[in-house]
Amino acid sequence: MAPQVFTFDIGKDISLTVTPQDTEIVSDVGKTTGLMMDEYSPLLIKAFAEVLGNPLTSCITKSQYDAAMRKLLPEVSSWSDMRKEHLSYFLSNLFYSFDSEERETVPTDELLVALSILCGGSKTSKLAFAFALFDSSGDEQIEQAELARLLSAILVGLFAVCTDGCADVTEEEVEMSVHHCSVRMALDIFTDLGKDDEESLSFHEFGWWYNEFGFEKIQWLELLDLSKWPKNSTIEDDDDDEEEEEGKE
Repeated sequence: MAPQVFTFDIGKDISLTVTPQDTEIVSDVGKTTGLMMDEYSPLLIKAFAEVLGNPLTSCITKSQYDAAMRKLLPEVSSWSDMRKEHLSYFLSNLFYSFDSEERETVPTDELLVALSILCGGSKTSKLAFAFALFDSSGDEQIEQAELARLLSAILVGLFAVCTDGCADVTEEEVEMSVHHCSVRMALDIFTDLGKDDEESLSFHEFGWWYNEFGFEKIQWLELLDLSKWPKNSTIEDDDDDEEEEEGKE
């Protein structure tokens, strides 16, 4: 049986493709950093707060990001150079995916939302975490522009961690497609809920919209739940065969 491959249409001629290799890499990084052990990771917020202060600053530099990531990592002196290099590349690539203007500084809330992809927990808990980060007014509501940024942060993060599945897509194509998709979906959500552009959206309202319409319109949100990522069916079949053989002995 062939390995699973998931493909999500994002825009004209642009798709997000997720392969079993992407799943293995994301799982490895999540376990290595300890993020996969927590639901929307208190570890993640703690590491950022120790570097940025509490409340968190609106932007984070690459050096501050590196410092926060080092707080999540165990003693690495025993690691091979190759493993260190692979992890460094993965984490740096995630940061620079938000730094299209090459300023070495990115929005903290967007980067945290992307990093939450690596965390344990359900799709609902991660979306609630994201809503809280983007609730700039503190009234448990977000505006249409904030919703577009939130959706964009998730998509940018997914494209960054799924490097095996979108290797043929240029950075410019991804950036443009993600922007258009996020703005369009934010507008559609407000329209479906009968809201004016100037109104705000609660997490409860977003949840209702997703259950009614969104699960068909933005299926890639399901990837916030790591248990729903594609599996290598070939490997699983081999494991099942081995267990059957052992049972016969």
